[in-house]
Amino acid sequence: MRNKKDKILVIGAGENQLPYIDNFLMKGYDIVAIDRDPHSPGFKNAEICIPISTHDNHLVIKAISELPEKNEITAVACPSTGIPYITAARCASMLKLPFPSENTVTTLLDKYRFWKVLSKYRLTNRQCFELRNPEYINDQIDLPVVFKPQFAGGGNRGVSICRFKNELPLAFKKAVMNSYNKSALVESFCTGKEYKACGFIQAGEVKMCMTSQRSFGSNELTELPINLSVGPSENKHVNELSTQFSRHIKTVCKHIGLRDAPLNVDIILSSEMPEIIDFDIVLGSFANLVQKATGIDMFNAYANLCMGKELELNKKYFRGAACTYLWFVSDEVPGDLIQKACRDTHNNQIFNSKLYDIEKTNSNDPICAGHLITEGKTQEEAMVTGETWLNTVQGEMNKLFNNKLQVVMPN
Repeated sequence: MRNKKDKILVIGAGENQLPYIDNFLMKGYDIVAIDRDPHSPGFKNAEICIPISTHDNHLVIKAISELPEKNEITAVACPSTGIPYITAARCASMLKLPFPSENTVTTLLDKYRFWKVLSKYRLTNRQCFELRNPEYINDQIDLPVVFKPQFAGGGNRGVSICRFKNELPLAFKKAVMNSYNKSALVESFCTGKEYKACGFIQAGEVKMCMTSQRSFGSNELTELPINLSVGPSENKHVNELSTQFSRHIKTVCKHIGLRDAPLNVDIILSSEMPEIIDFDIVLGSFANLVQKATGIDMFNAYANLCMGKELELNKKYFRGAACTYLWFVSDEVPGDLIQKACRDTHNNQIFNSKLYDIEKTNSNDPICAGHLITEGKTQEEAMVTGETWLNTVQGEMNKLFNNKLQVVMPN
């Protein structure tokens, strides 16, 4: 019989957290779920539902401390990204349960603070500074540079590459709008091929590091992610990168105090060293891609990590898998009409409008209408299938909108 004390506190109960919640439920655990939306899908099968924003750590702590069942919580899980890490860290500290410390997650969220750690231990060659006052933009910046939200920005939101002076004011504005502390981070532009490393660290050892190739499409100030692929590559050099990245990530984790967590790291391989340009501890949609390529149940592995169980990550097979994102750029067609056309003409599993938070329908903004996961013997074969799909969608949308929009293709 299942121990009644086996409850998992899950920070976030939306669509993105459902696979994690479902895995805990299949293992026989009860769920204590927190989400600001009282209709969150993760609440459906949770034993205890707390409709509070995961960003409001003070209210969350108060609610958990007042739970009669608080001593029955045996693990804290946070398959959300950003500020919820701080909430999870504080809950875990109060409950005396394992989770990365508040100091560690704050270092990950504060990109300037993270850069200072890398710089101190000579793990980066990039220059970086924080910027709050736009009046100082032209005085301090040597182009090209990258603007980012300094604190708790997510994914591609608020990130701009600036090659010309006239691009700086808008880049600053975008970064500040997406930064939790309303400050921008300015860093030197790093040249080289960009990769993503995904896996787990347990007891300070990198237990898994899957290396993914990435491709982008240009749109004025930023580069839009188009392809993400994993698996065996036709390029032998790519197949050897995981070992190099694992060593580098392990060293970084040591210096920020991260011992047990998922890994989702963006790396540019420069001529001098691997440059970490983003470091997250949520698997995100990459978990599905790794499962397609290897047969490893990433959600089960995450659950075992949270419960302190030894990770066994044995590949069942090794093949190419790619996730291809569909971006539209249009000066005339509103974003909501593009979204509707995608849903009406294609399978909803392909066009997932919840992949990105699209609140604006301004036709000047790039629209991410969805994605398609493809497979092949190699990463490259899977990516070609995805690009063929983009071309097909372009033709279909041109018929609907009389060539008034453009699908963003990889460079």
